[in-house]
Amino acid sequence: MTRLRSREILQATKQWTDDKELDEAVEHLLAALGNADKQPTPSELPNREVARKSIVAARAIARGEELTEENLTTKRPGTGISPMRWEEVIGTRAIRDFQPDELIEI
Repeated sequence: MTRLRSREILQATKQWTDDKELDEAVEHLLAALGNADKQPTPSELPNREVARKSIVAARAIARGEELTEENLTTKRPGTGISPMRWEEVIGTRAIRDFQPDELIEI
């Protein structure tokens, strides 16, 4: 916490005379500030698979064929390989035959 923010919090707390009220206000403030860890909230978890995408076959791909930008695409739901791994997937060989829209496995 920066010095300025600490000073602002200290000044804001001077309006309370009751320690319990002050403690509750500080707890509320700290909860509102959150932390540096980026995590989904419990209400966001059920939407994760629906909102995310997966790498899928854009067309039929034969076993052993090179996986390229031309034969791959991304689609929902996000139950397969994340598009964040796109560069890792490009250039590898298909481990089996894939039908259009089928989740890619490497």
